[in-house]
Amino acid sequence: MYSGLVRANIELYTGIDNVIELTLDDGTSAVKFDGGTFTAVFKRHVDDRTPVLTASMTATGNTAVLTLTAEQMKAVGRIPSHGAVLYYDIVQEVDGKTNGIAFGRAYVRGGIR
Repeated sequence: MYSGLVRANIELYTGIDNVIELTLDDGTSAVKFDGGTFTAVFKRHVDDRTPVLTASMTATGNTAVLTLTAEQMKAVGRIPSHGAVLYYDIVQEVDGKTNGIAFGRAYVRGGIR
């Protein structure tokens, strides 16, 4: 269904809507999407089971677009001046199976608005 997990670090900003476009390519072949529901979850620690944020996501070809609103970003709480780090996973649910698509760190920056 897809060629492998993709690691991509991203930046998010509090106080604004965040739209992040990721090209999902593992270095050998593009990740292929063939249906299902895609979800991006953000956690404080890699092994957390309960997400801090859940992002809406659309996928076209090997491009994923994550959208987090300024209102959703409030769930992160106060960000120190040096920023904060969340960890995210993008998963695909299709035919009763959950497949990992991408993962990485989300560097959260505060101070906008």
